[in-house]
Parts: sequence; C-alpha cells; structure tokens
Amino acid sequence: MSRFNHAWPFSFKVFAAACALGVLALSLSAQDPPAGKGVEEDPFSKKAGPGEAKEGPEVKTTFDRGRVQALINQDPLILRHLRESNPTTPDQLINAAEITLKVGSLAECKAFLKKFLEAKPDEATLAGIAARHGTELLLRLNRQKELQPEGKQVAMAILTAADKVVKDPARITRLINELGDSDPGKREVAANDLAQAGVNAVVPLIAAMGDPARQRHAPAIQDELARLKVVSEGPLLAALDSPDEYQKIVTIQTLAQLRSKKAIPHLLRPAIDRRSSNALSNAAKDALRQIVDAVPTGAEAEKFLDRRLKAILAAADVLSQDLEDVVEVWKWDAGQKAPASLILPRSDANLLIATRLAEDLHAIAPKDEYLRLWVMTRLELDKILGGLDKPLSRGTGSAFESASQVGADDMNEILGQSVKQNRLAAAVAACEVLGEIGHARLLSAPAGQESPLAQMLMHPDHRLRFAAAMAIVKLNPTASYPGSSHLIDALAYYASTSGSRRVLIGHPRADDGQNLVGFMNEFAYEAEAAYHGNGLLQFAVASPDYDFILISDAIDSPPITELVQALRKDFRTARLPIGVMARGERLEKVKESFAEDTLTTVFPRIHDSEMAGYEVSRLVALAGRNLRSADERVDQAAAALDALAFLAERSESQPIYDLVRHETSVIRALAAPGLSAEAARVLGRLATPKCQTALVDFISQHGRPIDDRKAAAAALAEAVSRRGILLTKAQLLLQYDRYNGSETLDKDTQAVLGQVLDTLESKKPK
Repeated sequence: MSRFNHAWPFSFKVFAAACALGVLALSLSAQDPPAGKGVEEDPFSKKAGPGEAKEGPEVKTTFDRGRVQALINQDPLILRHLRESNPTTPDQLINAAEITLKVGSLAECKAFLKKFLEAKPDEATLAGIAARHGTELLLRLNRQKELQPEGKQVAMAILTAADKVVKDPARITRLINELGDSDPGKREVAANDLAQAGVNAVVPLIAAMGDPARQRHAPAIQDELARLKVVSEGPLLAALDSPDEYQKIVTIQTLAQLRSKKAIPHLLRPAIDRRSSNALSNAAKDALRQIVDAVPTGAEAEKFLDRRLKAILAAADVLSQDLEDVVEVWKWDAGQKAPASLILPRSDANLLIATRLAEDLHAIAPKDEYLRLWVMTRLELDKILGGLDKPLSRGTGSAFESASQVGADDMNEILGQSVKQNRLAAAVAACEVLGEIGHARLLSAPAGQESPLAQMLMHPDHRLRFAAAMAIVKLNPTASYPGSSHLIDALAYYASTSGSRRVLIGHPRADDGQNLVGFMNEFAYEAEAAYHGNGLLQFAVASPDYDFILISDAIDSPPITELVQALRKDFRTARLPIGVMARGERLEKVKESFAEDTLTTVFPRIHDSEMAGYEVSRLVALAGRNLRSADERVDQAAAALDALAFLAERSESQPIYDLVRHETSVIRALAAPGLSAEAARVLGRLATPKCQTALVDFISQHGRPIDDRKAAAAALAEAVSRRGILLTKAQLLLQYDRYNGSETLDKDTQAVLGQVLDTLESKKPK
C-alpha cells in the first residue's frame, strides 16, 4: 500500500502547493500596491466562476527567485508533494511547470514541459490552458533560456491554439447573437469575448449591424464596434461605400459614436448631396454635429474636399521609389458585400482615399473639372492595383467603363492633365481608353503643335510612350498629322528588344570595364561596355533593354557631368537610373555634382561582387515602378511588331509612315526569343532586299526553333509575291548549297529549306 501522501488526489496536492506558494508570494510582495483602475485585463486571465467571490483588490505578485529558493530549501514540502503526485495529463503538467518555474526549479520545469509536449494535447485543451493561465506564464516560458527549446515550443503551441479559437468564425457568430440575449450576464461575457477577438470580429459585426432583421440589437452591436475603435474605424469607413442605405445609416451612426475625425470628409456627400434620402442626410448631419459641432454649406464642403484632395494627391506619388512603406487600408468589396483589408504602399493608400474624395467632390459640385479629376484618379488607381504592365480591367463598374462614358474629347483633356500633374499611370490608362473610344481627329492640332497623343510619343516614360503608340495605331489615321514620324520610331524602338535584362557600362579602361561586365553577369544581367562617352550615348539610346547604367567618373568625350546631362536630356534615357563610380579623392565632389538628380547615385569604384550586388540593388530600387521586366519588354515588342505588320499591310497612294527606314530594328527582333514569328511577318510585308536576306539566313540556321523557321519561310513567300526575288545570284546559289548540305539533317530542316527553294523557283508576280 502506498504511503499516505501518495494517496492524495493530484488536484488537492496542486491546490496545497498553490496555497503555500500563494502565501509565500504574498509575504514577498507585501510592499506592492494594489492594482489601480485602468490596468488592462489579461485576455487569457482566469475569470471567476459561478459562486466564486472576488475578494478585495487584486495583489500584484513579484517573485525574487533567490528569496523563494531559500524558503523552499528550508521547507521543501511543495516540491516534494509535486514530485510524488506524478502529474500526467496536460493540465496537470502545465500546472506543475508553472509551480516549478515560479519557485525557480528550472530543470524540473523543463522536464514537465517535455512531458507536456509528449502528451500531444489537442487544440481545445491548449486553448483552455491559455484561458486559465494567461499570457504571463507563456511569455516567461518563451524567454527563460534554461527552458529551451521546450519552453518556446509549449508557449507557441498554446498561443496558436488560443488564437485559432479566438478567430473561429462560428464562435464569433455565436457571440454576436448573444449580444442580444435577454440575460445581461451572457451579453457582458459575449461583449468581452468579442473584444478579445479584435479585428476578426469587426467585419462580422458590421455585417450584423447592417441586417435590418437585427435592428433591435443594433445599439449593442454599435457599442461593441465603438469599444473596438482602434481596429473598427477603418472597416467602418469602408462600409460607407456600401450601396445599401440602411448599412450606410447605421455605419454613420457608429462613426459618430466613435467621434471619428477620419470620417468627416466622407460624411459631407451624404449630408449635402441633394440625391441623398432624408434619412441618410439627417444621419450624416447628426454625425457631423456630434464630431465637429457643425454642418458645412455646399460651398464650404466643396472647398474643404478640394483642398483635402489636392493635399492627398500630392502625397500619392505612386511611381515613387519607396514601395516598402506599406499600410493597411480598407475598401468595400462589392462581391463579398463587406469591408476588405488591403496592404498597400502608402502612396497607393493615399490614392485610394483620393479617388473616393474625388467622386464625392463631383457629386456635391458637378463641375467638369471635378469630373475629369475623378476619372483621372480612378484610372490611376485601377492601373496601379491591376498592374502597370497589364491592360485595364474592363468589367462592369470599372474605371475603363466610367472613362469611356465621358467621351473622347474629355479623355483627351484628361490625358493632358494627367501628364501635367505627373500622374503617369493615369496617363497610360487614358491612352488605353482613347485607343478604344477615340477617333483620328484627336491627332489634329493647331499649326506648329502636336496633339497630346502625338506628344506622348517622345515622353521619357517608357510605358506612356508605348501606350500612346498603340492608341494611335488603333485610331488608324489615313492622313498625315503633326508628329506622325515619331510613331514608327517608337514602334521600331520597342521592337528592337533582345528579350534580356541588360546593363550598360562606361569605363575608359577595357580591363576594368570587362571586370564590371563579369560582376553584372553574376546577377543575371547581360552587360555591354563602352570606353568613351559618345559611344555610351549611342548604345544607350539604341536599346530599350537597359535597367540602369554604370559609369566611371574617369570617362571622357564627354566627361562624366556632361555625359549624364546628355542622358537626361534624351527622352529615351531620361529616366534610367545611373550609378557613377567615383575615385576616392573625387567622391565628395562628384556627389555634389549630382546632388539634385534623384535617379543618379554616386559611390566608390566597385572592386568585388558583394559590393556590386549592393549597388545593383540600390539602382533597381531607384527605378521604383518604372522598372520593366524582360517579359514586359518582350510583350511590348510583340505588340509593336504586330502594329508594324498592320501598318505595312496598308496600301496608300501617299503613305503616312516610312517603315523601311527601321527595317534594321525589325531584323534585330528576328533573333530575339519569342519574337521571331512576329518579326518575320513584318519583314515579309516590307519585302526589301535586306529583309529577304535576313529571312533566308534565319531559315538556314539549324539551331533556331523549327516553328520560327517555318514562319520565316512563309514570310519569305509573301515577300517574293509582293516584290519578286530581290536576292543576288550569289545568295541564290548559296541557298541551293544549303539545301544540298541538309541531306544528313532532320526532315523538318530539309522540308523548310525545300520550301525556300520552291519560293525562289516560283514565278515573279505580274
């Protein structure tokens, strides 16, 4: 038979130990003052159960491990009872771990934690432990180095389970329902538990508040949302965009209860707009009186929104380089009929707010200038959120739909305003819209001037220049217009991509330049080196593929300062990030020279790959959203080649465009991966001697994909049908030799070379 103390129930032993420990703790903390009002309650602290009295003020307990251990050494009864009780269940083990931790027996605490993990408690048990023991124990387990790794593992397991329970949608729904219970105790418990759920309860609470069937319980729900102001204000502001009037009214009432200053700009429209119902208008006016004790006139509201909107737009530079400064913003999700959270760069969040205010401003003061401002901000927002490298969304309710309804002339005006205000994403979107709803007369302009679209063909922003070119091709003018020569220049420029990420390096010493080329290759960049300034300029303006330029300050012809100025003056390179590598003794002076150039950075000469990687990352960051991926460049090149093929197909007595002038760019695109077929189609329609030569040479390259070679063979057939055979006799003989030499090659190669001979042996067109 076991000894008497072995027969004690575990719960009694723990109770005895806890009592002894409590007395010990009180003796050690007799000088601690009682907790005052306003002390935040631990969300996982144990609540008094039925029949349990809360006697007197709570006493803060502070444990001095040395003093505690000294007393335990004098009377080890607590630990002895704990050891003899042999705890096994998760609850018993965590209680034992807590006691041993508090009395400083860390080795035993670690052993109990290990057994706790081996017991593999389920989520419900873990969540219950969190509710009973609170966060203080878990924090100590996590931080006490002598308890690791078990301490962290136990703490994380308990916290994760508790977090899951708190966020459980079914539990939150039940608690919201209990806010309307007839039992005051249940209502209080539900309110407290919803407060613990925090932001996870906010959206369900807003949905419940907007349900007319729950109107009787709306005040309790509004009180709960007011209690959660820190996390409910953003979703409530988003709920103002709900199309449901009842939802708007109760949301406005709740924001008034919050005394939300952020709601003021969004309350002006429902308060003043004559299209608002009396109920909605009165709710908004009452809210304004509660928050600011005033309701503005229409003129005052217009002035306020106009000033606020301009200030927000000034801070919404969506192409800026600092895209890591992100914030959480809430937006009404029409599909879910609920507020939805977005994590956006701060500039995008400002733009989202600006778009809402612009719509409100136009609603209360329907002026043309405000309509254009609203359309511009909507276009910019949709372009940013949808992706600068993607076409605008064209669904119902989209910015594209709204912009299409204002008409081509207003859109032309919006394009000009967007560029003037440096809202380039909006300008790109405006070009897309004009390409669909516009007409060729938009390209007309007073003598000596160019239309907004034509002006964009020489804009420094690569995407805007491309979008304008595509729009003009879609407008398909049949007569010459100011700036028409720039269209083919732009299309040929985009078509000339190599399909790779490239860097241009300027250095007067060949060996140093090649070292830099090697460093760039390590980071998957193809690099080219120029050894004097004029050569670098020629390279820079010829290719659309450079992500940035690296230049040594030792370069000349022209020297570094004049060279960078020349690059900034040319629209093709004006916005390229430039890294200037300065010699030690000149570093500070060179930095002063480019202090006002935000796209140029100065640093010491690059000596190793680690330094190269650091400076490359800085230059890429300088580009911000202006940086285009290799895939985007290839997509632009494919579209440009399609446009050139379309223009080459047109038959005009007096052609507007001289496509042959850029045949070299198209020939270069023939070798670019993914562009060969499109380039071949253009060459087949141009059909010049150089184009035909490029086609037969490409077809004869066995390493090229067979489908691309077949496309080139078809293009050659079209070229010959258009203009006859324009190859020299030597080239014709060479082609026969190529065919004869293919006897040992694959059948596809033999077939495509045979197709070339069939074309060359065909009759010339009449």
